[in-house]
Amino acid sequence: MVNKKISVYEAIRQIRKQKGISQEQVADYLEIDTTNYGRMERGQVAISVERLEKLASLYETSVTKILAMTTTEEIDSIEITYAKELVDELRKEVQYLKEQLNVKDTQITKLIDKINTH
Repeated sequence: MVNKKISVYEAIRQIRKQKGISQEQVADYLEIDTTNYGRMERGQVAISVERLEKLASLYETSVTKILAMTTTEEIDSIEITYAKELVDELRKEVQYLKEQLNVKDTQITKLIDKINTH
């Protein structure tokens, strides 16, 4: 990989070319049309953390290695976005688990009541 700091969009384009993968193949993998993927590589369309993770998987690398190619300011922005998305996902998971716990508590209470009445 090149040591020069570049944008994340340029990084994903460089890696794609190094891997010998066409824009069409990547677009198919991401389930978007080729035009939108081309725009993404040119920085005209924002790349989501989810898509960046998918690209890292496709390119058999890590998000960290892709980001290491980019400027510090861009890394900071992407890391903040990623952290916010991760916190949101964790909050959703906690809420789901709380709901499941409430269901189990209700079931236990009913079973205890049933045992006590017999």
